[in-house]
Amino acid sequence: MRICFQILLLLFLNLILIVFNGCLFENYDYFVPGEYNDIESVIDGNDVSSLSMITDQNNIYLIYNNNCQFAISKDNGSNWSKTSITDIYSEFKSIAMNTSYLYISFYSDANGLKIGKSSKNPIKWSYYSVDSQTYTGYYNSIAADDSNVYISYYSSTDGDLKFAKSIDEGENWSTYTIDSEGDVGYYTSIAVDGNNIYIAYYDKTNGDLKFAKSVDGGNNWTTKTIDSEDDTGGFISMVVEDNNIYMSYYSFGIKHDLKFAKSEDKGGTWNIKTVDSDNNVGKYTSIAVNSNNVYISYYDSTNGDLKFASSSDYGNTWPIIKKIATKGTAGLYCTMVLKNSTICIAYYYFYYDYNVYYYYDSNNDGQLKFVRSDDGGSTWY
Repeated sequence: MRICFQILLLLFLNLILIVFNGCLFENYDYFVPGEYNDIESVIDGNDVSSLSMITDQNNIYLIYNNNCQFAISKDNGSNWSKTSITDIYSEFKSIAMNTSYLYISFYSDANGLKIGKSSKNPIKWSYYSVDSQTYTGYYNSIAADDSNVYISYYSSTDGDLKFAKSIDEGENWSTYTIDSEGDVGYYTSIAVDGNNIYIAYYDKTNGDLKFAKSVDGGNNWTTKTIDSEDDTGGFISMVVEDNNIYMSYYSFGIKHDLKFAKSEDKGGTWNIKTVDSDNNVGKYTSIAVNSNNVYISYYDSTNGDLKFASSSDYGNTWPIIKKIATKGTAGLYCTMVLKNSTICIAYYYFYYDYNVYYYYDSNNDGQLKFVRSDDGGSTWY
């Protein structure tokens, strides 16, 4: 009788532990169990956040972490050199380049929005203030052409979408308020096509995906709502290719889907599609386009996986949806670029063991990892 009671007590305690574990972690992306995976290359063996990546014909450049870690690879991601480039506290980082310089934008707590500027060879950074208003610079996105640099960002102080422009390669800045109707400007993504500047962003007040457009280099703007279904418009990524605008984003509402929007008339009209609706998917989206091929990398919050979607007809259909990394929790903060025809993805990975209730990795709590594909996403290494 005593043995039966002990068994029942043990089963009851295990049930409480399981329920407690589920309640404690169900609202967080980070706590997804799995097995250790070592098929991808490791860029950094420490905890990472806030990734942004860009590439030219020769190198891949990556910025990450709150102390502005900078990594560069000269061999398609096989090997990386890393350095901490500033002691300035930074969040919400974005990277861009033109033929001469690299630029990073970042939010610096009470110091507002700042940028770093460096020649490509040698790498040597200088820093400039863009908007010194307190708590301004969240969700920033940066773009550059030959001599101009552009940044979209959110002002937490005002609840507005803002825009900054420099005509002297990032040293002096003019700032503008683009949209002040409600609490707007989250998850901004900026793209430049000649004199046309596009900004996609989330309207938190109405739960809408919105779009701002300037046809005169940023002096005047128009805004419109692209998608108002459910609560949608998070984790936006936008690119322009051959006058077409492509956008991936996440639906916060009941569906929790990965969505896609495309415009063939410079933002006048939009074709919207749901790409992946398998449970809670679509955070940390990143989009890239190569001719008729459109690629999206994103995070599967339900299973803790890095996923990849591919279209070969300009985004009209999405027949290929696959998991790239499935062991442990893989895919947080993922960022993707195309280096020629090679698809490159950087992301955060860690392993969590429910049996011992703590983070575990063979080297550290988490890792910054990198995968690439040379065949359009069929195989990865």
